[in-house]
Amino acid sequence: DVGLIFLNLRFIAASQYHLIHADNGIDNFLDALNENVRVYTDYNVMLLSFGLRVKQKHYITFGLANRADVQISIPKTLPKALLKGNTNPDGRLTMGIEDFSTVASLYTELAVGYSQQFNEKWNFGAKSKLLLGHANVHTDFKDMSLTMDKDEWKLTGDGSVDIALPGLVLTPTEDGTLDEVEFSDDVAAGDFVKPSGVGMAFDLGATYQLLPNLNVSASVLDLGMIRWNKSLHHLTKKKDFVFNGVVYEVSDRDTIDYGKEYEDLANSMYTVDNNTKAYNAWLTAKVLLGAEYGVWNNKMTFGLLSKTYILQRKMYEEMTLSANFKPSLTWLMMISAERSSVSASWGFTLLWFSVKKTGLMIFPIS
Repeated sequence: DVGLIFLNLRFIAASQYHLIHADNGIDNFLDALNENVRVYTDYNVMLLSFGLRVKQKHYITFGLANRADVQISIPKTLPKALLKGNTNPDGRLTMGIEDFSTVASLYTELAVGYSQQFNEKWNFGAKSKLLLGHANVHTDFKDMSLTMDKDEWKLTGDGSVDIALPGLVLTPTEDGTLDEVEFSDDVAAGDFVKPSGVGMAFDLGATYQLLPNLNVSASVLDLGMIRWNKSLHHLTKKKDFVFNGVVYEVSDRDTIDYGKEYEDLANSMYTVDNNTKAYNAWLTAKVLLGAEYGVWNNKMTFGLLSKTYILQRKMYEEMTLSANFKPSLTWLMMISAERSSVSASWGFTLLWFSVKKTGLMIFPIS
């Protein structure tokens, strides 16, 4: 048996190609963006994984992993406002930004899986996962809008922020609005190991051999949620934020903090509740549909994978084409190209896998 610690870190910025190659100006850059710009990052540190086979057709797996899932949705109207300002000839522009959201979770996953070869063509599998949550941020904005005119910018609407984070201290004023944000000096690493929430998630999947060299598959991953019930803080939007400019005097630049007024105003927008009720936060569910065709006795395969992310009633899609060359058990080369509803990327990966008496070596190059 071989035990491995595996780290998978991924970061995707929506329309990243256009962010870098916007040579034709702001208009082309904005045209390249979708209505909601999605920025997300996730990592999965596999601390322990092993399995056992029962009577050739049954396989049971066990796993322990540390995972993070961060999803940020930014309405296209926000970068448009920052880059172009008020373009309304009437002098007043109102934009809806209720789709702005942030969902971030850090948790440990304890998983038990079962798969079965039903017959020569069908394979089924399922996995049950106990989730121990360590930290979470979850926003909920409703009817949020930004109004711009020549005299002021105003942010209106309802919104709230739920936070589960050990060591975070939100100090309210006498009227309950936010005064200070601090981190306790008494918090230790062990406080993050203790769960601030508990949840469950499930994976389901199946494969079918449609032709001797053609396999198709379908699966649903991370279908579940965490209920956060410790180290909780709740912020509720109380009033609007109004920006009417800054009068800057050079002579006072060393004595006046020009941002303090708006920092205080931003804090007073929210009321603080440090004794809030528990809340639920869904994971980012994934729906995968794939097909793989092999040639040369499956020493070379071509694959097509569709992946759909589902979070907060929104869906994001990715499509990946791949070619894999695996002439032996000692090495594998993979070329892949990806196209998604929010980004485009091309990649080349060479994976050298070698097993020797002295140990196991893996050298990924991309």
